[in-house]
Amino acid sequence: MNILVRALFALLVVAVAHDARAQLGLSPSHFDLSETDARRTQTFRVSNFGSEPVHIRTELVAFDIDSDGQVVELAPHERSLERHLAISPIEFEIPAGGSQAVRFAMRPVQALVAGEYRGMVYFRLTGSASLGENAKLPVSYRLGGAIYVQVGAIQRNAELAEITPVDGRELRFVLRSTGSANARMRGRYAVWTRQAWAAGQPLPPLAQANKPVPAGLLMNGALPGRPVLPGKTVSYAMPLAQDARPLAPGEYVLHVSGKLEQDVLERVIPFRVGPGR
Repeated sequence: MNILVRALFALLVVAVAHDARAQLGLSPSHFDLSETDARRTQTFRVSNFGSEPVHIRTELVAFDIDSDGQVVELAPHERSLERHLAISPIEFEIPAGGSQAVRFAMRPVQALVAGEYRGMVYFRLTGSASLGENAKLPVSYRLGGAIYVQVGAIQRNAELAEITPVDGRELRFVLRSTGSANARMRGRYAVWTRQAWAAGQPLPPLAQANKPVPAGLLMNGALPGRPVLPGKTVSYAMPLAQDARPLAPGEYVLHVSGKLEQDVLERVIPFRVGPGR
């Protein structure tokens, strides 16, 4: 396979995977349940937004989240849900524009010790892309929904160890969990030019169509509500730049307002973006 063919092949795979990703929807994105609630039937809903029917197969795997916030699959262990979770249906088709309810419930095979149990339910779409002359390229894409089950008393304790604007390109949040259950940061952030910032002002409303944006407000959005797992430290990055362009050199103010579980977050961080290197 020459270089041009390999490049075209790679582009085709990316294009088909992108189409598959746009075709599937999942609600909710995760469950965080007590043992009592996990023993009751809960439901994911998988939606097909495409114009063709899709075939889906369900997979349940153990997972962790690494220090960069990426999901990492693990071998089954004492705190994973493979042996304890019943899921139905396992395999199904969804017509174009339709949806499918996938139900699950915890059915422990043994007494559970206190702590957090986790599993990732993947909904795998399988299909093929035409390569011409009746040749087909098998393509697979999967969409994941995490399940967290809390057994016994829980503590959701975490701290925001660091917020750092990096080179005018991204915000880096370092979270550290000291509790027994996953913790999440929720809230908003805004980036202003230093000249436009007024000390003590509240965060402006999120942008709305046909509504003017305050002068000097460059960014206004939601904090990453992604988890940090018990006993772990994780770093999440958010782009400061739009359209892959960093902030222009200058003086800025970052305002963060929200909560990290029980703790209120209110931070005002001046920063400077220097000339590009």
